[in-house]
Amino acid sequence: HYGAVLSSCSRTSKWQEAQALLLDMKQGAVQPDLMTFNSLMHALKWQKAVQVFQALPNFGFAPDVYTYTTMMQSCGKLAWRATLDLLENILQLKMRASSTSFTAAMAAASGRWDLAMGLLAQMKTLQVEVDTIIVDA
Repeated sequence: HYGAVLSSCSRTSKWQEAQALLLDMKQGAVQPDLMTFNSLMHALKWQKAVQVFQALPNFGFAPDVYTYTTMMQSCGKLAWRATLDLLENILQLKMRASSTSFTAAMAAASGRWDLAMGLLAQMKTLQVEVDTIIVDA
């Protein structure tokens, strides 16, 4: 199953294998779904993940909360402003941000206490559950 292999690639940071697998899917007439692209983005370095994210409409997909959160995790501290912008996109699109989305934003804002406190306040307003992972981020 392609999804399981892509997930394995993401856990082991084998992004080149993940890209090759997607190409193999296309050549084998297997239609990737949004979860396939989410798994691929999770395996990629953030710059490549952005390219996949931007190409989603070409495949007929619109990002969901999981897709945005995956991108946030890919961008992380290296592109912390982009991570926070992605969270803002989730909220502007009236999607229900998850605690995982906020954890990714908190990790990206590490060392920026004013941003972290603002994110916690936003979570409270949106009634997103605060867990110990978020507090540790």
